[in-house]
Amino acid sequence: MRQNNGTVEGTVEGTMEGTPETLMGFVKSLFVDLDRFFFGPINPSLLGLLRLLAGLAILYIHLVYSLDLFAHVGKDAWIDLQRVNESRMDSPVYVPSLDWTDYVQDKALSKVSNFSLFFHVTSPTGVWVVHIGVLLVILMFTLGLFTRVTAVLAWIGTLSYIQRASTSLFGMDTIATILVTYLMLAPCDRAFSLDSVISRLRRKKAGDPNWDAPPEATGCATFVTRLMQIHFSIIYFAAGASKLLGGSWWNGNALWSVMANYEFNPMGSPLYMEILNYLASNRVLWEIATTGGCAYTLFLELAFPFLVWYPRWKWVMMIGAIGLHTMIGVLMGLTFFSILMMLLVASFLPPAVGEMARKYCANLFGLTKTKVAHATEPAPGLGMKTAVA
Repeated sequence: MRQNNGTVEGTVEGTMEGTPETLMGFVKSLFVDLDRFFFGPINPSLLGLLRLLAGLAILYIHLVYSLDLFAHVGKDAWIDLQRVNESRMDSPVYVPSLDWTDYVQDKALSKVSNFSLFFHVTSPTGVWVVHIGVLLVILMFTLGLFTRVTAVLAWIGTLSYIQRASTSLFGMDTIATILVTYLMLAPCDRAFSLDSVISRLRRKKAGDPNWDAPPEATGCATFVTRLMQIHFSIIYFAAGASKLLGGSWWNGNALWSVMANYEFNPMGSPLYMEILNYLASNRVLWEIATTGGCAYTLFLELAFPFLVWYPRWKWVMMIGAIGLHTMIGVLMGLTFFSILMMLLVASFLPPAVGEMARKYCANLFGLTKTKVAHATEPAPGLGMKTAVA
């Protein structure tokens, strides 16, 4: 590329010389977009709301352990402490070989053991003290009191139960731990917390004219939100892909196996049995309910990780996921599992939703100078009209 008399004359050589500039421009633009996607500052109010709602559910889950505490985490629980220690310390661990033809023992992994407070605290009094302490920590985390500390302690507490009480571990406990893990890393103490209320009142007393200002947007909130969204997408894709290995999902019978399962459903209810009998006696309705339900589940779980990032599909995917987990809660009785999964779906909401909720609550409890709530401008990459909302 050369310039003559104020004009630019292009040549073959000039075009080739400009190609690296175009490539570098593309790479630079890619990195800028990735930085915007993962670290563009957003209002953290939604994360505070998720902390409050998830904390209430997790507090109830761990409160239920009190009904039969020693059967779960006591020294002589369903799996006694000696057997647990043998399993976590002495059992060999096998991994696929490098050529994927066989499994080989990994001695390094065999030395890695799980952690639980209940591996070390075994006396009845000590177990109750730890249990009550964990409940208090989760309550403080839920209310947002000393959140940066209680978040870590709540994470340690939830891990202590699922590592020790493996006989009662299932998806609900795993999702609860995932939520606590990400909220532990997030600035979720900036809204819907006693920490934020105390901070505001102190600033008001000190005469700060901006004491009722909204939480400061931060890139950390964006990063943790993205981790939650991506993790949820991976969970869905893995669930859908694994279902493709089951023949009942191909022939449409999988949903019927859930609906007619005595372990999950109220088969003793005359009304429920009448519904099943009517459904089974009408082939068209049966196919719509079962085969259609299987197709809906497979499409949602396999498509969600890809379509949820597009504005025209985002709300369709979110509403579909809420509907799926509502049905799981109703048909299978997995109420709190469904609630926790819905909270992960809520991480895809625009941050403005959380800020509007915060302002409404601030007005309600007199923690703002004005009584008119204004929606905040959605942050880059998470707004109402962006492709990566």
